[in-house]
Amino acid sequence: MKKRFIGLNGRPIKGEDPLVLLDSGTIIDLEENLRKTGLPQDSAGLLLYANPNTYVIVPGVLNELKSHSSMRINGKVRELEPSTIDVCDTLAQRTQEMIECLKSNTSIDWDTIGYDVWLASQVAFEEGHKKREQDIISSVDREIITTAFYMAQAKPEIDERGRVTITSPDTHIRNTTNLLNKQERYIYKVEYHSPRGRKFKQ
Repeated sequence: MKKRFIGLNGRPIKGEDPLVLLDSGTIIDLEENLRKTGLPQDSAGLLLYANPNTYVIVPGVLNELKSHSSMRINGKVRELEPSTIDVCDTLAQRTQEMIECLKSNTSIDWDTIGYDVWLASQVAFEEGHKKREQDIISSVDREIITTAFYMAQAKPEIDERGRVTITSPDTHIRNTTNLLNKQERYIYKVEYHSPRGRKFKQ
């Protein structure tokens, strides 16, 4: 019997449901853009809640969001609404439950993928590039990529395959993801989408 993951709204996640990993920059930009349209302050949280079976929040991203929870723009407007943090907290819990389920029921090794991500991240930019020598990839970025590739490879063993996408404006994530997609061992690829520009797919 195939294992079914349960989403935030209590509905089982179907194999065809896409999984979209968000970084903190994407969520902060979402909040800012919705604020500029004049929508209610809790719109970002409501938008994430509206399709909870899609969005994946890793623990590192949640910690980054919480660190922004007390920040205010021009000393007045919250950078992130409490409702957004609350929804992301629940999504992060669901993410951990899904990962633990995959670890217990599949043969895919988390640590091997994590090591591949680290190796790829070291050569994602040419020698001498600022992002290779100074502005290096963060541990949270590597956590996002590792989670995406792990889910993409492990989920088909116990459920139908669904698309896995990372949405992030970060070029570290883009370049490392593109390098890993070129490796033959990763049968199921991970898409990369920048909320600020074009879509990259290998």
